[in-house]
Amino acid sequence: MKRPRDAVGALRAGPVCLSVLGFFLAAFSPFSSQPLRSQTPPGPEVVAHVKAGLQARREQRYADARRELEAAVKLAPRIAEIHLNLGLVYHEQAEPELAVGALGKALALKPEVKGARMLMGFNLLALGRFGPAAEHLEKAYQEDPTPQIGYWLGLSYLNSGRPREAIPRLEEALEEQPENADLLYYAARAYSAVSAQLRLTLLRTAPESARARQATGDDHALNGRMDQAIVEYEAALERTPQAVGIHRALGDLYREASRLEDAARHYELELRLAPGDLETNYRYGSVLLLLGRSEDALGYLRAAVDGDPTNTEALFGLGKALFDQSDLGAAENAFREVLANRPTLQQAMSSHYEIARILRRRDMPEAAAEHLNAFRKLRGQLIRADQK
Repeated sequence: MKRPRDAVGALRAGPVCLSVLGFFLAAFSPFSSQPLRSQTPPGPEVVAHVKAGLQARREQRYADARRELEAAVKLAPRIAEIHLNLGLVYHEQAEPELAVGALGKALALKPEVKGARMLMGFNLLALGRFGPAAEHLEKAYQEDPTPQIGYWLGLSYLNSGRPREAIPRLEEALEEQPENADLLYYAARAYSAVSAQLRLTLLRTAPESARARQATGDDHALNGRMDQAIVEYEAALERTPQAVGIHRALGDLYREASRLEDAARHYELELRLAPGDLETNYRYGSVLLLLGRSEDALGYLRAAVDGDPTNTEALFGLGKALFDQSDLGAAENAFREVLANRPTLQQAMSSHYEIARILRRRDMPEAAAEHLNAFRKLRGQLIRADQK
């Protein structure tokens, strides 16, 4: 039996498993406690087919289950639960089109039949029918607001052009599986789509405002058009000189272009508008450090670290500034804090090297050698990673 088209890149129908998130619909059946429910009791032949179909399904003999339940449907076409179980078997056989047909009949007969809307929504999602999928999954989520149904509902919203509604459902699922790659990807897509929508609204409603010109500048900067980005940022500042964030954006551009004096000037102007901005404090301090002004950099780097003691970049910069000022004990502490805060491989390697330098100056050759060895090992890892 061939697998269905992977409609959204995260859902693959297969025996029992409903989602790459690892949620399973194991032994699902409305017949588990009451084999059949209808106003007119079914005859013994129908009951026999249903029992045989459910037993075959429990044993994962899906072809036999399908045959028995299809026979039961022909004999008793007005019993919603038989259609529902047949739809489940179609789903497990990776036949979403057939599953949707059977589940649609179950819902037509009994709109409140348990489990049908969840399965219907999932199979519509797998078929790429995102709007109808969302309708069914909304009702399923109201009945059973679980993260797995919320995930499918979020995907339906995202793929039907409703990213704002997708975000809370995807975030809810991320709380349970914060490192799930599919969830992270779809949440990022949803936020990106919302950002694009808001940007278009801004450009449409206030095209000559400072923020509209800033948004245009951001787009140029993102695509490497530095000169055009600068023009837009400067135009934004002409309209609203006190607009927060624009000087920092200009500082970033100039820093990337190695125009450090210009970068420092704009970071300083940004801090006049937002003196408590931790990131700008770090960036200004780091540029001052590159300019050889370590004494001036200290205050800004300390502000960044005091505001966020886990900022390994700011901690490393602070260590460098302290080293340049010959405050070796404080510098060593800063580099050790970098190592204690889950640094990148590059940051860890550089911190070990700086600690080794400090320990050599303090006439501690054995301790320095340990850190130099750690530096060499990490450098080897980086070289191997670059070669792959």
